[in-house]
Amino acid sequence: MMVLMTDGRLNGGDSDALAAFATMSTLLSIPTAIIFAVWLHQAWSAVPQQCRGTSPGKAVGFLFIPFFNLYWMFRAIPGLSKALQRGHQAYRTGYMGGAGFAVGLIGCILIFVPFLQIGAFIFILIWLLLANSAKNRLLNQR
Repeated sequence: MMVLMTDGRLNGGDSDALAAFATMSTLLSIPTAIIFAVWLHQAWSAVPQQCRGTSPGKAVGFLFIPFFNLYWMFRAIPGLSKALQRGHQAYRTGYMGGAGFAVGLIGCILIFVPFLQIGAFIFILIWLLLANSAKNRLLNQR
């Protein structure tokens, strides 16, 4: 429980806990971001070149450009689902399986809605599982 002092500042113990939490979450988010970037590059690499629409390096690299990444995440996340879908259709005509396009799109949109970013995390995590499954199925078709 956070207790405020009469002058509006946090108690020493509460501010120490808050600083420890901020430090820990920052330290955990860096390896998570690196692992996600590596996975995203590998997933784009699994898509046949004629079905991609963008290169794997560009798909990941443009996510590191400030402000432009707010647009580019819509190309990199739901765009990967579309590219995986096109890749499946290239190997099997009439393939109707999904790769999580709608889930990824909802996750990207929720990032912009205040207080719903945790929902975005959940949708992106579900998208990650769906897209990874589609990527593995695509690699097995080759």
